[in-house]
Order: sequence, then C-alpha cells, then structure tokens
Amino acid sequence: MLYLKQKHTVNQKLNKTVPIKSQFLKHKNRWRNINLVS
Repeated sequence: MLYLKQKHTVNQKLNKTVPIKSQFLKHKNRWRNINLVS
C-alpha cells in the first residue's frame, strides 16, 4: 500500500515538471527554427 502511495506522489511530481520541460523544448525548437530561417 505504501509503495503505491509513493508511486503516486512520484507521478504527481513528474506531472508537475514534465509540462514545463515540454514547453521549454517547444520554445527552444521555435528559436532554432527562427535561426534557421534568418
């Protein structure tokens, strides 16, 4: 039971950090595209 609870909290932490990371990656890709165009 404790293991499942820990796993759940880990998933919650991941869910908090992953969207930020993907947004950052999108932003980075956008910059790369702009640099390629110019």
